[in-house]
Amino acid sequence: VMIIGEGYTESVTFEGLPDDLEDELRFGDCHVNKSKSVTFSLVNNGEKAVKFRWNQGDKEDFRFQPSYGHLKPGSSKDIRVVFKSAKSVNYDKITLNCETFLIDQRGEKFVDWDDTMKTMRMVRPSEYKKIMRERELEEIKRKKEAEIAAAEAAKTTKGGKAPAKAPAKKEEPQPEEEIQIDMTEDPNVELIEVIQ
Repeated sequence: VMIIGEGYTESVTFEGLPDDLEDELRFGDCHVNKSKSVTFSLVNNGEKAVKFRWNQGDKEDFRFQPSYGHLKPGSSKDIRVVFKSAKSVNYDKITLNCETFLIDQRGEKFVDWDDTMKTMRMVRPSEYKKIMRERELEEIKRKKEAEIAAAEAAKTTKGGKAPAKAPAKKEEPQPEEEIQIDMTEDPNVELIEVIQ
């Protein structure tokens, strides 16, 4: 008897989801204007450090804590998802993506990091305004990308095949500014590749 098989493991997995589901999160019934949360673990099963980032797209009723961070090989991080809506809504099998990237941290020791870890620093009012404007622009960009992705997905399901892609738009060069502050990324990290 010849037996042939194939084994695989996913680099990043979810553990401790309610109802022992593999990749599905169920909140059940929720009251309007009342928060309901679910906690589970994000696990790095690989041999390289991973950067993760949750993308809830246009589903603003969901908040991930932390929403992005780093996982060293063989480690896990508890993720808390909070749902709160100001109106009556019905979500059924929506996709909330966890984007993962292999990274190399510079330095000898791995530094645990996520966006719930805050550092206080004093900034001038002009710097604060610039930081807040950058965050607003990033949020607008993220929402537009989510809307485009949702529209593309809707077109694909309606027509049965994927639509032809539009030619990429050439980005206009942005004027340089005096202050270069990036409060959202860890400067000790170098991106290796995106995990597919």
